[in-house]
Order: sequence, then structure tokens, then C-alpha cells
Amino acid sequence: MAFDIAKKYLEAGLSVIPLRLDGSKAPAIERWSEFQLRRPTLDELDTMFLFPDGSRKDVGIGIVCGVPSGGIEVIDCDDHPFLAMLSLVDDSIRAKLTIVETPGGWHVIYRCREICGNRKLAMWEDPQSVSEKLGTHRQGTAFNPIGKGVRIETRGQGGYIVGEGSPCSVHPSGLPYVHAFGWHMTDIQTIEPDERKQLWQAAMQFDCSIDKRSAALERARRQVKREIRGDIKSDGTEPWVWFDRHGTPIADLLTDSSWTSVDGVHWTRPGKQVGTSAKLSTNEAGEEVLTVYSTSAGELAPSHGSSHASYGRFNLLTRLKFSGDNKEATRFVRGLMR
Repeated sequence: MAFDIAKKYLEAGLSVIPLRLDGSKAPAIERWSEFQLRRPTLDELDTMFLFPDGSRKDVGIGIVCGVPSGGIEVIDCDDHPFLAMLSLVDDSIRAKLTIVETPGGWHVIYRCREICGNRKLAMWEDPQSVSEKLGTHRQGTAFNPIGKGVRIETRGQGGYIVGEGSPCSVHPSGLPYVHAFGWHMTDIQTIEPDERKQLWQAAMQFDCSIDKRSAALERARRQVKREIRGDIKSDGTEPWVWFDRHGTPIADLLTDSSWTSVDGVHWTRPGKQVGTSAKLSTNEAGEEVLTVYSTSAGELAPSHGSSHASYGRFNLLTRLKFSGDNKEATRFVRGLMR
């Protein structure tokens, strides 16, 4: 069951990883960092979710946020402020959201061309005072005890969430992740940066922490406030984002690897004289994207069962220059950014 759902998520443009079913929600693979930069291939998905004989592994489904899933960001919200938070944003924004009920609250899911890493938007106050105000609460879930730590936070680049359809044992409560309303996970919608800003501002209204002495928390708050005001580009310093915007043009990367083109748009793979093996275009954010159609394009060929594969500058650099080693490519780009 998990494999079938994970495959649908992958086909919908989401980066998917398996999760343990011991209540930890931890990845069920040793290394998942490369899937923070790219989606797994269908063959890789088979390896992660199936045994060699084709039988299914007992795993949950993790959805990797950020760039590899098309700019997905999630607001992870405790139960109590959820409806009040949504009431503070425009109807047009609510109409674009994917809402999943979690064992401890809600996931508010969307895509945006401006995202960042994981951020704390609102904290609880003193646990005792909150418990006295709210009275009894659900036992055996994230609400026990209530009032500790983070109240609302985001999951962005470098983070992941438990996907709807995971076995209940993925969470320590044994409760499921269930689609509540809005768009389904296979059809997550894109919101504008200004709409994202409104969501974040609404979430920050529910910060009720009393500990103002934490320097780390204060720095996090200042960064969040700058981000929602638009003072900084929250993801511009991440190597893969920086290279997609400012790195070597795709035409130069292809030419260095013996690809040819007569017009700079239609490209022919090495070893072939004529014909379109790939096409170069620009997405709505103004970034270059190479779409490869040829199944004989070597390291750039679409995965088995797919009609095409798409690459930005960073992913193309990783494949062509570093044999798919994301760590080496990231180290190289960090050197360029100094």
C-alpha cells in the first residue's frame, strides 16, 4: 500500500523517502540528503520500498520539502490555533491550500517560488499556565503534555513531513495522517510570495512564549520577521539555489559534455548527429530548465517508465561533472560563492 501511494507522489513531482514504523518518524534509509536536492528515480523508489523479490517493505512515506518537490513548504500547526490562524488569511489563499490532519495537529501545505529552511513561527508559553487555561487535552498524542516548545513551525528546504497514507505506526500515537480538505497531496497548488507572507504573519500572531532570554530564539524570530517583510531572500544562500540563479549556464555545461545545438534551445546528445534529445527552457521564476527526452542520454536519461527528466543548473552540474555526487557538487559551489 505504501509503495503504491509513494509511486503516485513521485509521479506528482514529489521527492519521497521511506520512514520507520517504530514511532520515531525517522528515515528508514541511512542517507537521504541527496533527496533534499533531487527526486529519486523509479528504480531508487523500488529499492527503498520493495524487497528484491518484489514484496513490500513495512515502511511509512516521507515527503521531502523544498526544491526537489517543486518548492513545497509546510506550516506544521498545533490543534488549538489552527482554525484561528486560517481565519486571518484571505479566502483566495485558503482555496489554494492542502490541509492534512496529523496526530498532533495540522499540516498546511503549498508550493511557492520563495521558500526557506525550517523555521519556528510561534512558541508555547509556560507549560503549567497553558495547561490551566486549556484544561484537559487528548492523551497519547503530541498534546501530552501541552504547552512545551514549538506551537507553529515550517518545514521547508532540508525538512520532510509524514505523507498521508503512511501506516499508523509511523507516529507514536498510532493515529493516522488524513487529508482534511483543500487540494490533495498529488495536486499541491502554488501561492504567491505575498500570500505566503500573509500566512506566516497569521501564524506569528499565536506566539505566546514568555522566555525572551533565549538568544537562539531571538535570532530565529528576527530572521523570520526579515523574511516575511521581504528584506532578505531566504533561500538565496543555499548552494543549489544560488547556482540555479547565478551558476554556469546550461548551454555551457552541455557544450563541455559534447552535446550540440543549432539554436541553443534544441539539443542533441553525444554520439548523435541530428534530432532533439533535450530542450532548454525557462521556468516562471526565470531559471533555466533542461528537459531530456532521450533514453540514450546516459546520466541524463529519464528513469525507467518516465517520458522525460528535468534538470536545473545545479542538478545538471551534479550529473555531468560530479557523477551524481550531491555533496561534491555542493562543496564545489560553496567554493564559487566565497
